[in-house]
Amino acid sequence: MKMKIALASIFLAGTLLVGCGSSDLDKLEGNWNDGEGNGFVFYSPNSEKDTFGDTKMITDGEEQNASYEWHESSQQIVIITTDGWGDTIYGTFDYEFLSDTELELTMTGYKDSVVETDNYGGDPVVFVKE
Repeated sequence: MKMKIALASIFLAGTLLVGCGSSDLDKLEGNWNDGEGNGFVFYSPNSEKDTFGDTKMITDGEEQNASYEWHESSQQIVIITTDGWGDTIYGTFDYEFLSDTELELTMTGYKDSVVETDNYGGDPVVFVKE
């Protein structure tokens, strides 16, 4: 009887481990660049249950602190930062992992205190993980 319980435990543990692949949020962590001086550095969330965290947004080689919200069900990432006047800006990006080291982002939404659109119409940009 003990042998059956032990085998059942091993089978169950193996099944759980096979089903526990890394999530897109795990893949997201790290440095991503487009080869033209633009990119993001995504840091892991503060807790395992969080789907948001800190990031650095890099534009033309200049770093700016920001944060992100990750939405796996809609395949979107929202980047939250401020502009030169202190206004909060939300950029919504559709994302797709082309591989473990290639991330395609397409800006689909923009919001600040004056403008809001869900139809931004950005071109897809491929970022490579460093």
